[in-house]
Amino acid sequence: MRVPYRWLTEFVAVPIEEEFVQELAERLTLAGLEVASVERVGKPQGVVVGRILTVNPHPNADKLKICEVSLGRETVRLISGAPNLVENALVPVIRVGGQLPNGQIIEAAVFRGEKSEGMICSRAELGLEEKSPGIWILEPELGCHVGEDFAQHLEFDDFILVLETKSNRPDALSVLGVARDISALYDLDLRKPETTLREGTEEIESLASVEIEDVQGCPRYAARIFGDVRWGPSPLKIQHRLAKGGLRPISNIVDATNYVLLELGHPTHAFDYDRLEGHKIIVRRARAGEKITTLDGVERALSVTDLVIADARKPVAVAGVMGGAESEVSEHTHRVLLESAYFDPISVRRTSKRLGLRTEASHRFERDMDPEILITALDRVGTLLQQWSGCSVARGVIDVYPKKFAPRFCELRQSRISKILGIEIPAHHSEKILRRLEFSVEQQGPDRWHVGIPSFRREVTREIDVIEEIGRIYGYDKIPAERPAFPLVAGRRERMEELKDRVRRILTGLGVSEALNFGFVSREDAEAFGYSHSLVRVRNPMSDESYALRPSLWPGLLRNVQYNAYQQVDGVRLFEIGKVFSQENKVVREHVSVGLALAGRALVPLRGREQFYDFYDLKGIVESLLFELGLKNFAFEPSSEKTLHPVRQAFVKAKDDILGILGELHPDLARRYDLPWRVYLFEMKLEEIYQRLQTIALPPWTELQPRVTPKFPVSRRDLSLLVPESVPEASVRKVLESERRVERVFLYDLYRGPQIPQGMKSLTYEITFRDWTKTLSDDEVNEMVARIEARLRDELGVQIRKI
Repeated sequence: MRVPYRWLTEFVAVPIEEEFVQELAERLTLAGLEVASVERVGKPQGVVVGRILTVNPHPNADKLKICEVSLGRETVRLISGAPNLVENALVPVIRVGGQLPNGQIIEAAVFRGEKSEGMICSRAELGLEEKSPGIWILEPELGCHVGEDFAQHLEFDDFILVLETKSNRPDALSVLGVARDISALYDLDLRKPETTLREGTEEIESLASVEIEDVQGCPRYAARIFGDVRWGPSPLKIQHRLAKGGLRPISNIVDATNYVLLELGHPTHAFDYDRLEGHKIIVRRARAGEKITTLDGVERALSVTDLVIADARKPVAVAGVMGGAESEVSEHTHRVLLESAYFDPISVRRTSKRLGLRTEASHRFERDMDPEILITALDRVGTLLQQWSGCSVARGVIDVYPKKFAPRFCELRQSRISKILGIEIPAHHSEKILRRLEFSVEQQGPDRWHVGIPSFRREVTREIDVIEEIGRIYGYDKIPAERPAFPLVAGRRERMEELKDRVRRILTGLGVSEALNFGFVSREDAEAFGYSHSLVRVRNPMSDESYALRPSLWPGLLRNVQYNAYQQVDGVRLFEIGKVFSQENKVVREHVSVGLALAGRALVPLRGREQFYDFYDLKGIVESLLFELGLKNFAFEPSSEKTLHPVRQAFVKAKDDILGILGELHPDLARRYDLPWRVYLFEMKLEEIYQRLQTIALPPWTELQPRVTPKFPVSRRDLSLLVPESVPEASVRKVLESERRVERVFLYDLYRGPQIPQGMKSLTYEITFRDWTKTLSDDEVNEMVARIEARLRDELGVQIRKI
């Protein structure tokens, strides 16, 4: 927001001195209105109004012209290459020795042998626009006279406050809003802009009608009608203010709406009344297939979610964003319908983003404007139009307000102000600050006020917000620095954070890399994984990628695998620790999960040949993770997750509780994501692990514990088994681990094929035995193996294969 300082002085009586302007910028910043910079607008010297008498070709240059220009008491010879030079035109001329607003000194110059005694100025050279196509030809309506000082018509010798306005302060997107804060900071009276309209006798209801079909998108719409409007330029002072505020002057009608936009902060829009079909305004959603050519000349296809302003036949504006070319005002306009409305900020933001169309109007509407300023804005624009064009005004105003906003109030306690701010601010001082900010204040007792919140402060809703207003105006810098009155105790990390760090260390130690993904899931991924029934939807997502809060870590990890595959990475080993969300009976639940994804070529080829990750690689990592965490009594049992391969998946269970699930991604999903490999996934809620670790006598997780080196060697035996398909591997493992001196059971081969009887599978294990008190003999190991084989035959119907 660019705020011309001299414009501010019309609302608050502050001195126009550079030292004070710098102090003001600092105070505004401390009060929450950050002034990013202060720009100086210099005053030009030696610029006068001239009249072009003759325009002749340059004898030595095709693109240059020699002009004789009258300055009143003298005539000067000027060289110019502007394409719009015409005789008898009034133009601003700077003479030799004069100075432009940017500080440039004009000197006599010779162009291809012809001398120039100054320069005819363009708008850009005088600071009214960034770039000009030619010289500035002054319209007769501006009232300029040959020979007079041109600077008197403009507003030079000024400062511009460049504000970084936050999204929660739409009221500060106006000169009046900034002036209001200044009046509170310096305890000055605030003067409001003049709104004096002279209405005619013709009733507005006989001229036009307004209908709101979508009350949610437009709770209020107001309009006035102006007749006998004369198209022309706005006063030079107004044009200069608009330019300093960052807007390009166009015409008196458009400039009036833009002037009020900067002054009051509320966008209005002028329609050519005679180009509105049926002289009717309908606020509705766009219909399928509708298009509109906006004021920038671009034809845009509308969506049924877009709010539009329509006449009886077609859309004439994109609500809150930009008007349409078919109803724009021009030099042929004689009657104007002026719009002032309140549009739903979410609807405006969505449409603006979808169309890629950001305007001064949308920038304000999407920040939630004041719904009660509509009539004031209409009357202010009308006042300016009457002053500049002498137009007539139809009697009355159309104000359709079906969904009124209720006044907002809150209770404010003096004791609470002191407690929050840590200082005693006199009650009368707090009350004065609030009144300067246009809050209504009614005393309810010695320590309490009933505070009315102004409609332009939509973000203020609670007592704490009102206290913040008092604090920022009083000055946080005035609060004395004191040592804390309570003892400082060194904090300790939560156990859950320690658990996450421990999981992170274990997995990175196993060669798995950590991924960090956003906590959202896209619509496409949610549909692919079948999550629609339990999703926590985002009400107004910025994009389709943030359609909902993620219910699982798998979609994000799968996208990581897909990206790595596209980049021709050979193998992927990733894990992620993060929050997941679910919803049951409108109750949202949040959990911390750890997820794993393996895919592609194994990092180290095994057994002398290329090998890809498989289910057992993932299973081994999961086992190592749980063992390192201190969990030993867990098992793998069959599961039936639809997104996983029907027979290559399993639950991780401890007793009857499910800790997590792992398996191969379903082939249909792998094809849908165009993956060249089989992908293996695991996910586990850390809360389940956390609860179990509370009951295990483990050392502090943040400390490294020494491990006792065994004194006696291990003995290993390979055992190949024919296992019925109906028997889960977890049951076999349970028998193998039942021997007290079995230290490790490693499944290194699973085979189904022609050599294996139908209904059976071959499992080959390496079993490690160790006794911590002695060296085991072969006979002792053979006895343990025999007991294991007997139990497998008797309990599970397993056959022993000879290796």
